[in-house]
Amino acid sequence: MPPVYGALEGTVTDGDGVPLEGVAVTANPSDYNPVYTDEFGYYLIDPMATGFYDVQYYKEGYTEIWYYDVEIEEGITTVLDVALGNPTMDITPTSINAIVPVGGTTTQTITVTNNGNAPLDWGASIENQTELLASMIENSYTGVIDPSLYTDFDPGQSSYIPPEPSDDMWDILYGYDVDTPSGLTGIAGAECGGGYFYVTKWAGADIAKFDLAGNWIENFTIPGVTGVRDMAYDGEYFYGGAAATTIYIMDFDTQTLVGTITSPVAVRSIAYDSDTDAFWVNNWSETLTLVSRTGSVLNTIAGPPSLYGTAYDNVTDGGPYLWIFTGTTTGGGCQIEQYNLNTLTLTGVTHSVSGDYPATIAGGLFTSEEIVPGTWVIGGLAQASPDILFGYELGPFASWITIDPTSGTVDPYGAFEEVTVTFDAGSDPAGTIHTCDIAFDSPQGVPSVTVPVVLMVGNPEYGDLTGTVTAAAGGALIEGAEIIASDDADNTYVTYTNASGVYTIEDMMVGYYTVECTADGYNYQVAVDVPIVVDQITTQNFALTAPCMVVTPTSINVTVPPGSTLTQYITVQNTGDGPMDFDAVLYDVAKVETDYSRFVGNDPLEPLKSTIVTGTSGFNTESQTRDDVTIQYQTGYDDNGIGTGAVFDAMCAARFTSDELSPYYDTYALTQVNIHIRSADFTLVELKVWEGGSFGNAGTEVYSQDITASVLIEQWTNVTLTTPIPLVSGNEYWIGYSISATADHPCSVDAGPAVAGKGDWMYYSGSWIEISTAYALDYNWCIQGVVSLGSAPWITIDPTFGTIAPGGSMDIAVMFDATDLILGEVKTADIDIIPTPDVGTVTVPVTLTATDIVSNGEVPVIETALYANFPNPMLNSTTFNFSLKERSHVKLSIYNVKGQLVDVILDEDLDPCAEHPVVWNGTANGKKLANGIYFYKLETNSKTFLKKMILMK
Repeated sequence: MPPVYGALEGTVTDGDGVPLEGVAVTANPSDYNPVYTDEFGYYLIDPMATGFYDVQYYKEGYTEIWYYDVEIEEGITTVLDVALGNPTMDITPTSINAIVPVGGTTTQTITVTNNGNAPLDWGASIENQTELLASMIENSYTGVIDPSLYTDFDPGQSSYIPPEPSDDMWDILYGYDVDTPSGLTGIAGAECGGGYFYVTKWAGADIAKFDLAGNWIENFTIPGVTGVRDMAYDGEYFYGGAAATTIYIMDFDTQTLVGTITSPVAVRSIAYDSDTDAFWVNNWSETLTLVSRTGSVLNTIAGPPSLYGTAYDNVTDGGPYLWIFTGTTTGGGCQIEQYNLNTLTLTGVTHSVSGDYPATIAGGLFTSEEIVPGTWVIGGLAQASPDILFGYELGPFASWITIDPTSGTVDPYGAFEEVTVTFDAGSDPAGTIHTCDIAFDSPQGVPSVTVPVVLMVGNPEYGDLTGTVTAAAGGALIEGAEIIASDDADNTYVTYTNASGVYTIEDMMVGYYTVECTADGYNYQVAVDVPIVVDQITTQNFALTAPCMVVTPTSINVTVPPGSTLTQYITVQNTGDGPMDFDAVLYDVAKVETDYSRFVGNDPLEPLKSTIVTGTSGFNTESQTRDDVTIQYQTGYDDNGIGTGAVFDAMCAARFTSDELSPYYDTYALTQVNIHIRSADFTLVELKVWEGGSFGNAGTEVYSQDITASVLIEQWTNVTLTTPIPLVSGNEYWIGYSISATADHPCSVDAGPAVAGKGDWMYYSGSWIEISTAYALDYNWCIQGVVSLGSAPWITIDPTFGTIAPGGSMDIAVMFDATDLILGEVKTADIDIIPTPDVGTVTVPVTLTATDIVSNGEVPVIETALYANFPNPMLNSTTFNFSLKERSHVKLSIYNVKGQLVDVILDEDLDPCAEHPVVWNGTANGKKLANGIYFYKLETNSKTFLKKMILMK
């Protein structure tokens, strides 16, 4: 059959609707040549065989667009209009010149702005790095570098000469004979750290120290250390193994053995993984294992080639990587190979060391940025006669400059993104000058931009700043006001006013500063572009305003009929001369400050078990019913407890944060706490709940209950809270207990590991600590919370924050809802009005009574209604209460969650009354009912009601 045809046409414009000429439109680009839009932006492809096409629209300088599966039908011209955006990339500033004091740091900001009409994709990289050392510079900061210092390297040379700057991977940077100067043979291990090379003798205890130019300094030994095959360095200590399960922790400055780590596998090779704070270890071709500082296995790479050395690399693009040094027999060829730690597979990137240094076998391996300025170096020990300490270039590395982020997407029409440039002088001497380019590129055809950067390490010029801080009203001198002065180079100075209201900051780097002034009870004030001039004193005075808060009424007492609502108001006035922010915080449970005075013990904590059982931990939930959820970190009691073995007082707590509790805010309440205690060696156990805390701070105590007499040993103790605690949006909740122990290890824990920052908090020795961090006890407390769907809140406030100008006021609505209250029930709460600046918090106590007494003393009958049972959850008994507006036959029945009738507790005719209480003890046919969810149904002549309750024994 002959082919069947249709056509495609349309108009292409830019983001502002202006027609674009010369846009290449290609249908199925691999099969057809493009057509181009005309001066009106119009294009036509005719004829086109019927079918489905992927259509590309492209013009240089514009964002490329594809439309997929465009259908061409017989005899029909399909119309497809397209708008191509044109992003821009505007970079400010166009150059950076920075000065950093010796040993100091500073930051500057580069802004990427998109003034176009389509999103901009951008990336940034550091290029063309150079370094001029002070010793190479004549006339202080100007002069010429001696060209002889930059010559090509000869692998046979005996001394180090800095190479010509290069970005070529595997350039040989140095190769030192370490046998002859040290007098040692049989060297295997090698590492660089703290400004020195170190090599170790595999068949002895000797360690040789060299400077970075390859000059031998000394040999030494460390008692208890021998036969180290490979080494790692974490910035403080050196680590090594001798083909056994012990990892030595060594301080080469003091030449002492600091400690050991017991590895689950033999350690011949070792590399420090700085991202996980752990060690990659193995023995020849055995599985590569990532081992924590406590000896736990964190990851594995099965079946590596036979190897001696490993080195970690989180600098090379696409990493992190683990480099391995393979080839452990002469003649077999030794080479460096690369593992991708994201995929745990070899990448295929290799380099033959025996090709550069024939007849060598593999030894230790390391990576370092210390050896050649601006260069990331991979080095190691090639075993031969003599043994060779070698180094290759992996790529450029700028420890003096970093940028963050290195890529991003900026929205159109003036949106921008900031890049932070951080400068670090490190150990560079005064007079050192670094230069580089920060190159900004985009894959969208937008022109690239290069920002040249110069950093000088030196001692800048200084000036002084002084001034007086007074009150704007009356001019009183203010003592203790905080002054913070900072500039764009991130130089920051902090001081305080004296008794005369005077402050002074001496020796500030010259430049323009933002000076901030804060004082307790006064409004914040700031002065910008305050000049600091060399050898001069700048004066900047402040006159601070202050608000004054008046709150009325100072207390609220209301009577609300069950089933009704009521609104009253709190008025917050500002009678001062400065603006005031405020927060209104509602506490509908009792709040107290935790008494920490007795928790002062300082004996070391320890676990009951002598061995650590590794588990898996994390925040997890368990639904008991459709309305009740258990929240926890622990994974089950592990026959392990924490204590001192003697008398101690402490508090144990699990911290539940807003990200975990967000599904339960505002509709759930904490109704139960479950704890596990291992032994009976205590005199007091108190259940505690805190609200509104943060990391390291439990917040306000909102619940405390002495449960000493009811604690079960080696079992879960389940405690129903006498007053449920509503989960308020945004608040953290800490759940736990205090204990006065007499001996043993009573505080039960799981198998771990601890959920960082959450599952293992303890108040001990005067502060909140994480036992995993402070004592290396990597467990979670056996603590659970149960949250349940709550009733409608009986009190709410709005707004909860605001700003009041001097002389102004604002009303806070306090809304009462007695929908789920029973007659006679009393509710109390506190409303804290917290001003900023702090001129004193005002607490308004609130009391609601669920009744309505008329003048003759009788309770009026408003309607026929069923009220919530109380208490709910119930333990031994609960009271149902209902009102009748007219005489009626009444039936009150109990049903289980399956809808099955459990009991009829009332079935009779009753007169109208505002309060008909019925007490039920949770039994049916003389037997106690099982714990769980039940429903109670009230049937009258005119209405039927159904409500839910919880039975807990």
